[in-house]
Amino acid sequence: MALSTDNLILGESDQLLATQSSAEVREATVALAQQARRTLDIFSQQLDPRIYDNQAFVQALKSLATYSRHSLIRILIKDSTPVVKQGSRVVQLSYRISSRIQIRKPPTEYHDMAEEFFIADKKGLLHRRTGTRYEGDLNFNAAVQSRRLLRLFDECWEKSGADPELRHLVL
Repeated sequence: MALSTDNLILGESDQLLATQSSAEVREATVALAQQARRTLDIFSQQLDPRIYDNQAFVQALKSLATYSRHSLIRILIKDSTPVVKQGSRVVQLSYRISSRIQIRKPPTEYHDMAEEFFIADKKGLLHRRTGTRYEGDLNFNAAVQSRRLLRLFDECWEKSGADPELRHLVL
C-alpha cells in the first residue's frame, strides 16, 4: 500500500508510517513542509533532487519563509557537489530569501553520519537512518524523537559554516 499523508496533521497525527521509495519520501517532505508554520530543519547527505527539487516542495518552502518574520529554514548538506553540478531550486530560493533559508556545510566531525532527517516545527519528523536509501520513519507528531535529533542538529549547526561551493554557484 502506498504512503498517504492526506489526513495527517502536523502536531496531532501520532501515527508511525514507513517510507520505502523516493516518491514516498518526496510526498512526506512536501506534506510536512506545507503544514509547517515556524521552522524546518533538514540534515541531508546531498539534497537529493528526487526529493527536494520539485515545484511543490519549493513552493512550500517559499510559503513558509514568507509566512512570518519568525520563520526559519535551516539546511545542512554534507556533500553539495551534485547540487553545484546540476543546480537546485532550493538553493536558488535560498539566495532570494537568505534571511529565512540558510544552508550550511557540517564540519568534518559529522561526515560519518549516514542518516538523513527532516523536522517540521520541532514535532513532525521524517527520519532515514541511511540517507542514500529511502526507507524511513514518518510521524507528524514525534516531539520526543524530534527534540533528540534537533539537539544533534543544533550542535552541528553551531559548528558548521557556509559551503564555499554554494557561494560561487552562478545563477
